[in-house]
Amino acid sequence: MEYIVLSVLMILFGMYILWPFASIKEAYYISKDRNFQRLLIRKDELYRAISDIDFEYSSGKISDEDYNELRSSYKSKAIKVIKELESVNNAANSRDDPERNKIIEKLEEEILQARKGKI
Repeated sequence: MEYIVLSVLMILFGMYILWPFASIKEAYYISKDRNFQRLLIRKDELYRAISDIDFEYSSGKISDEDYNELRSSYKSKAIKVIKELESVNNAANSRDDPERNKIIEKLEEEILQARKGKI
């Protein structure tokens, strides 16, 4: 009886220790998604700032010099964020993703087997 209880406890302890390693892949994709969401929010903030600057300039609250300086600064930041978004998106859709490649290979294998069965 003691061996059974001890075995069950050891199995539970092993599962407790190994569980984080099983969810690493999921955490990797979640972190990529969070980074993408953070970049989208930042892009929206920069667009809003540019819009606010345009409004303030049109209402005469800021000078030509300040307007040009602020607008170019925010515009260059927005361009950097957009490039980061594109790189994150391209990385997510990259053919170098091993998980994606495994799925594609498995699908191609199943399609080939299905075709052989039909012919």
